[in-house]
Amino acid sequence: MQDPTHELVRRIEELELKQRRSRRWVACAALVVAGAGSMSMRAVCDTVSAERFVLVDPQGKQRAVLTAYETGGAPQFTFFDKKGRAVATLATDADGAYLSLSDAKGERSVRFAANGSNEGPGRATTTESKSDAPREGIGSTVAYSER
Repeated sequence: MQDPTHELVRRIEELELKQRRSRRWVACAALVVAGAGSMSMRAVCDTVSAERFVLVDPQGKQRAVLTAYETGGAPQFTFFDKKGRAVATLATDADGAYLSLSDAKGERSVRFAANGSNEGPGRATTTESKSDAPREGIGSTVAYSER
């Protein structure tokens, strides 16, 4: 007859060996499943949809807005300076697309527009200040103004 202590030691060693083998099989199976899952991932990114996106700085101040909400569905992208003034706007309106730029003080601005005026295809009016007479140009409208 064998000593009961030796029998228990042998059984514990067998159980530990089975447990190590089981862990290896589970690890291999998890690796295969993870590999198959990563191979089936789509390479195309998903779409994010919203009527308004607001970019804020670390202090929580609004720095840029991409919107189609306030404009009735027309896209508009506006950049703001540190004081919260709109300094650049790229947008569309009923006449076409435009780019509006302002100086750091918000006193002067320039607007470049491709409009649908009756001056013919690709024709536009250029104004450099309130007192300057309009001049014809091709493809853009430039208007300087004092605010």
